[in-house]
Amino acid sequence: MLKFLLIDQNIDILLHSIVNPQLLNLMIAISLLGLQALWLIVIIVALYFAVRREWIRLGVGLVGTIGIDVTTEILKLFVSWVLH
Repeated sequence: MLKFLLIDQNIDILLHSIVNPQLLNLMIAISLLGLQALWLIVIIVALYFAVRREWIRLGVGLVGTIGIDVTTEILKLFVSWVLH
């Protein structure tokens, strides 16, 4: 357990030493572009399942995608809180 704590502390020190506003803005931009691409793919696949009337697959896919999106946002907030 102590090893993991030391590793976490070292990573925390490293991240705080390299973080600057430009890097943070770049990371946010990359994250937002990735999210937009993901939603485009989700819409295309959802339309495919809707046209084929595969409602269960459509529902499971949408619930899973929304669940992943919510989880990602929670993790981003948590990491942001930890780093500040």
